[in-house]
Amino acid sequence: MDARVRRLGDDDVSSLVGAFIATFNAAPWHDEWQQGTAQAYLTGLRAHPAGYGWVIERDGVLLGAALGHVRRWWGGDELFVDEFFIHADCQRQGLGRQLLDALEDDLRTAGIGAVTLLTARSTPAEDFYLAGGYHGKPDLRFMAKAL
Repeated sequence: MDARVRRLGDDDVSSLVGAFIATFNAAPWHDEWQQGTAQAYLTGLRAHPAGYGWVIERDGVLLGAALGHVRRWWGGDELFVDEFFIHADCQRQGLGRQLLDALEDDLRTAGIGAVTLLTARSTPAEDFYLAGGYHGKPDLRFMAKAL
């Protein structure tokens, strides 16, 4: 069966935790997500009042997702992508492109005029977004401070 993209449902988050952990605990990210923290994180993203979400599935198995929230910007509404992932074992099969294309189609239909996101430089993720027509903003810098 071919993969299909659909909107994220209320019962989907727990089924995504494994794919999320498999993706971000692997190279190049090397995060240290645990079941409980990943579940809480994804549940929080899903609960955002302006949240949007999509999943990609094959044979009833969720292989990845895109979660974000709509923000009002001076140029119109935009979706900020909080997380976008395809299970590490399923990458490089066109699933990410299929998910991103469906997300963009839904947003156009909803009248949302832009997509914004953050990703690490010099990673396959950056190459993926560049190949999809996204571009970096050299005058912007991501900043953080551990407390």
